[in-house]
Amino acid sequence: MKSESPQKTDGRTVQIVEDQAKFGPASYHVEMARSGGPVAPSTKGMLAFLLTDIEGSTRLWQLNRTGMRRAIARHDELVTACVKQHRGRVLKERGEGDSVFAVFARATDAVSAAADIQRAVATEAWADHTQIRVRIAVNVGEADSQYRGTAVNRCARIRALAAGGEVLLSYSTAMVVRDELPAGLQLIDLGQQQLRDLTSPEQVFRLVIADLPTDSIVPRAPIRQQQAAVDSVLLERQGAQAAVERLAAHAPQTHYAIAEKNVHVAYQVVGGGAHDLVFVPPFLSNVEVWWELPVAARFFNRLAGFARLILLDKRGTGLSDRLSTVETPEERIDDIRAVMDAVGSRKAAIFAASESVAIAILFAATYPDRTARVVSWGGLARFSPAPDYPWSVSDDLYTKVVELAASQWGTGFTVQLMCPSRAAEPRFRDWFAHYERVSASPGGLATFLLNNTALDVRAILPSIQVPTLLLHAEGDTFADVGNSRYMASRIPGAKYVELPGTDHLWFSENGDRLADEIEEFLTGTRHVVAPNRVLATVLFVEIVAGADLESRRSEESWRDGIDQFIQVSRKEIASHRGLEVDASSDRLLATFDGPARAIYGAQSITRAAERLGIQVRLGLHAGECEHFAGKIGGIALQVLAAVKDQAAPGEIAVSSTVRDLVAGAGIAFEERGKFRLPNVSAEWGVLVVVDPERAERLRPQPDPAREAFESAVERAVGGPRTRPLTPLSKRESEVALLLADGLTNRQVAARLFLSERTVEWHIEQMLGKVGLTNRVQVASWVAQRSSRSPA
Repeated sequence: MKSESPQKTDGRTVQIVEDQAKFGPASYHVEMARSGGPVAPSTKGMLAFLLTDIEGSTRLWQLNRTGMRRAIARHDELVTACVKQHRGRVLKERGEGDSVFAVFARATDAVSAAADIQRAVATEAWADHTQIRVRIAVNVGEADSQYRGTAVNRCARIRALAAGGEVLLSYSTAMVVRDELPAGLQLIDLGQQQLRDLTSPEQVFRLVIADLPTDSIVPRAPIRQQQAAVDSVLLERQGAQAAVERLAAHAPQTHYAIAEKNVHVAYQVVGGGAHDLVFVPPFLSNVEVWWELPVAARFFNRLAGFARLILLDKRGTGLSDRLSTVETPEERIDDIRAVMDAVGSRKAAIFAASESVAIAILFAATYPDRTARVVSWGGLARFSPAPDYPWSVSDDLYTKVVELAASQWGTGFTVQLMCPSRAAEPRFRDWFAHYERVSASPGGLATFLLNNTALDVRAILPSIQVPTLLLHAEGDTFADVGNSRYMASRIPGAKYVELPGTDHLWFSENGDRLADEIEEFLTGTRHVVAPNRVLATVLFVEIVAGADLESRRSEESWRDGIDQFIQVSRKEIASHRGLEVDASSDRLLATFDGPARAIYGAQSITRAAERLGIQVRLGLHAGECEHFAGKIGGIALQVLAAVKDQAAPGEIAVSSTVRDLVAGAGIAFEERGKFRLPNVSAEWGVLVVVDPERAERLRPQPDPAREAFESAVERAVGGPRTRPLTPLSKRESEVALLLADGLTNRQVAARLFLSERTVEWHIEQMLGKVGLTNRVQVASWVAQRSSRSPA
C-alpha cells in the first residue's frame, strides 16, 4: 500500500509517503518532486487531522446560555482563522456541537495551527465573563474521500485524554514533526495511554507552547491515574494535612528514556521555567516516592517555580532498569544525555548530590555545549582515601554500611547517616525505610559502593568551563566538607557556599536555603561565552615502520596494506562512537566521548593491525582539547604524544587520567612509571592495557581494611569462594563455577565486578586449557572437579 498527499514548500511539492512493505506501518520518509501552485488537503491518502472541543461546555451552557452562544461564535471565528492561516480546511459538517474538525496536508501545519488556537483562546477578552478552554488532538493517517477512517477515530480518542488548554499528539504525528517544530514549541512524552474502545494503546505527546503557562493545565484521567493512586497511599500513611500538601504538588508523570545498551531510564518533568535544570540523584533514588514526602515535594516545587525541572532515576535504581552489571561512569553520563534528548533539552543546568557530583563534573567537562551550569551538593571528587586526599569515605565505613545493609536494609538505618537532624522522627524514618526498599537492594548497594571506590575526577576539575556552584553542610556526617572545599579550589571561577547543619540529604534542614542559592545562581544575567574547549579521550595511532618487515614486502604491497589498515581503523573508530580529526600516511588521531569506548576501539584496531601484519602503537589520554578550524590542540595532545611514545609495538598506552575514568569497566592495566612535560608542573602516570591473566599476576595484595570491605561485599552479593580448579587460574575457576551454575556472561561480570569483555576472554582461555567447546561441557567438567570451600 502506498498513498501520497502533496504539500507546498519552497516552490517544491513534498510527498509524505507511507510504504508499509518497505518502512513499516508507522514509518514515513520524504520525497521531493517538481511542482508549483497552491496545495490543498487531498480528499484521500495521508493527512493530518485536528480535533477540538471546549472543556466543560455543558456546565457553561447551564450557567450562562446567552454568554455561551456568543463565546461559541467567537470561538469558531478564532479556530477557523488559525486553521486557514496554516493551510488547513475546517469541515463544518463534521463538527460536534462546540467541536471543530480540520484537515491539513502537512502535520507541521496542523501542529502550528493547534498552538495558535491555544494562544488565541488564552489571550481573547471573552465577553459576559464566559472564559472557555479548548482541548485539541492531532493525528496523522489515512482517510477515505469523506475523511473517515481509524486515524480520525484515534484522534478523537486522544482528544478525550486532553485537558483544557492542552494539545496532545499521537506517536506518528510526533515522529513526523519532531525535527521541524517551529520555534517556541516542544514535545513532552506522556508515555503509553489506553484509548477508549481501541485495542492497542497509543504513545501520547504533549505540545508545550513556550509563551503560554502550563500550571493551569490539570491532566485528565487516565493520565492522572497513577498520581491518584499515590495520593491514596499518602492519605493512609501521613494523614490529611500531608495529603493536602501532596495533592497540591501535582506529581508529574513518570516516563522512560532509552539510554546506552537499551537501558530504560525513568524521568519526570515538572515546571515550565526558562531554565532547564536536570537533577542527578545519589544512590538512593525513586522519582515517585520523593513526592510522597511533603518536605521533598516542597523542595522540588520550589525549583520548578523558576526552572523546568527534570528528575531521573539513574540506571540500576528506583524505577529505572535494574541491572545485572556494574554501570560505568560513561553509561551514567549517557543516562543524563538520553533524558535530556527525550525531553528536548539542548542545554541544561546539572544539579547533582553526593556521589553523583562526580558524574555531573564528567558530563560538564565532556559536553560543555550541553551544560549551562553545574550545581553540587555534598559532593566528593574521589571515593577512596589517598595520602593527598584525606576527606574521602574510609573503607572501614564502607564495610560497616555494607554489613548493616545485609541485615537492616529497608528499616531506615541509613537515615542516621543521611539525615541525622530528623532521624528521631518516627514518620520520617518510616518514609526512609520505604525509600531504601524502592531505591535498590542490599547487594546493589554493596556493588555500587565498591565500584565507586575506583572513581576519581580530581584531574578533571580544572577542565570545567561552565559556571559552577558548590554547596556543602558544614557538619555533613557522611561526606566531609573538605571534599567541596577541595573541588571549589580546583574548578576555575567556582562559587562555594557552606551552610550550617549536619544533613547530607539535600532537601531537609537546608532545603529552602539551597533552593534560594540555586535560584539566584540560575536566574542571574552574567553572560557565558560559548566554550571552544571540551573534555575528550584522544586516541593516537602510529604505524611503526620496521625495516625488516618492509624488506619482505614490495612498496606497492606495503602501501596497499597501510591503506587497508587505515580504512579498517576508521570503521572501528566510527563503530565505537569516535570522531576522526586528523590522518596522514602513518598515523590517525581521533576523539571519543568516553574512555572505555576509546580503549575498546583501540583494542579492535590493534587486532586489525595484527591480522594485516602491520605493527602499530597506540596512545590514549583524556584531557581538555581546544577546537579550532576543524582541528584540536592544547596541552592534552602533548601529553598524548608522550604517552604514545611509552608504548611498544602492539601495545596500548594510556595516561593515569584514563585509568581513573574507566573505574568499574573491568579493564586491566600495568603501570609504566610517571613523566612530566617541560615547563609543566603536573605529573602523569603511564600504563599499558594488558590481558586479564597478566593483570591477575600483577595484582598487589590488598591491605586488611580493603580485604574486609571486599569480603563484606562478597557476602552481600553472594560472590563465590573457590579454590582453583587445575589447570585453571583462580579467576578462571570462579568464572567456570558461575557458568556451571547457569549464569550468563553479563551475570558473571556483575558477580565478579568485571566487564563482559573480560569474562569472554576468561572463557576463551579456560576452554583452550581444558579442551572444551561449550558451556554444557564446562558444567560437566566442573561437577567432576569443583571443590567449593564452605561458606
